[in-house]
Amino acid sequence: MTSSDIRAEFEGFRNAGLNGDDMAATHLESRFGEGLTRFVRRVVRTGRGTGSLAEFVLNEARIVREQLGLERDELVSELISRICAVITGQGIAGRVDTVSVADRQTVCVS
Repeated sequence: MTSSDIRAEFEGFRNAGLNGDDMAATHLESRFGEGLTRFVRRVVRTGRGTGSLAEFVLNEARIVREQLGLERDELVSELISRICAVITGQGIAGRVDTVSVADRQTVCVS
């Protein structure tokens, strides 16, 4: 699978979510959860990363730790759910935004 294939799949999940598919985030997590888990664990463990997804993970990790005080495995699981929700345009705490695979924010409504 090439990066173009992955990008196309992510865009498909994002479009499905924005078109009202309530299960788009769940399907995205099912499809890419293992890879996202490795990525999120690495970013959380090192406390750094490049690109908008890593920045999102670090910011959300800080917020989740302050608000919920989760242990590492629970934190990673929560962050993966948040990533999938954001990519598919589902809100987190009343916020709707999506992150494109090309590291550009595509929608932000607060």
